[in-house]
Amino acid sequence: MKNSRVIELDALRGIAVLLVVFYHYCYRYAELYNSEVSVGVARYGHLGVELFFLISGFVIFYSLLHAKSLQQFWVGRIARIMPAYWLSVVLIYAVISMVGLEGRTVGLGDFIANLSLSQEYLGFEHVDGVYWSLTIEITFYFWVSLFMIRYRQYAQYLFLVYPVILLAVQMCDLDMSRKIEKLFLVEYGSLFVAGICYSNLHQKNMSKSSLFVLLICVLVNTFQYVGIELMTVLFFHFLMLIVSLGKGSFLSLKPLTYIGGLSYSIYLIHQNIGYILLDNLSVVGFPHWLLTTVVFSVVVLVAHFMVKYVEKPSRKLIIQKFGKQYAF
Repeated sequence: MKNSRVIELDALRGIAVLLVVFYHYCYRYAELYNSEVSVGVARYGHLGVELFFLISGFVIFYSLLHAKSLQQFWVGRIARIMPAYWLSVVLIYAVISMVGLEGRTVGLGDFIANLSLSQEYLGFEHVDGVYWSLTIEITFYFWVSLFMIRYRQYAQYLFLVYPVILLAVQMCDLDMSRKIEKLFLVEYGSLFVAGICYSNLHQKNMSKSSLFVLLICVLVNTFQYVGIELMTVLFFHFLMLIVSLGKGSFLSLKPLTYIGGLSYSIYLIHQNIGYILLDNLSVVGFPHWLLTTVVFSVVVLVAHFMVKYVEKPSRKLIIQKFGKQYAF
């Protein structure tokens, strides 16, 4: 499996980013700027981020197994996420500064802090609201790389204990600050850990302890979500399970895998730029579904060029200069 790509994961990434875009364009945009275009079911599209976190646990764990050092792992992660992120920060800040977007403008200090991807911990605003999930991702990278590489002898114990602690926190409904929640991944840690379990299953390394941990993670989710949200998250677990078992080939539709391959860049740029385009195009009087289709097409086109001319070349350059490519 080394240096291979699980194509079904691209399909899941495609589903995840489509859900998030659906949420922002057909529900969140309506909340903020035009309530007449609200699509009720779109409110659940934000759960696409949960699917991203499950996928991240799967992929990052595999990367860590083949990392020889913390430096090698972090070079790979920086090469993967930062070039496109820096471009999106500059692009979105410049566009909003020139065109404006109600409630979405930030200061120069916020812009500079965003370049470090530590803005939330430093108390600055996000240039684009979707960056909140990157804070969660980076925090996950920190903890899992620390224990899987530097303190690997403790990883097995943490793997068993951490989900149980999360379950206890959910059952007791403990009140804690948002920064503490983010630092220790209280809200989303169960999804990342479940992703690790699915990665083990895919590599045929699923032990009784991994199965126990997976069941605890799913149980944590049953305390976190209710109703349609719970059913959606459980469905995501089901999709991850069938992909892990090698039974998800039916998901590998070309449109989904194509969008999935662009999903990171789409995610980075779709929200605020999408709002601006929707706001300016709404004057033509076209139906909202047509406007969202046009705007999404523009975002996909921009993302295509970001991947082709920024993500892939810069990643290759960074890996060649600072370390061997090992992650997918």
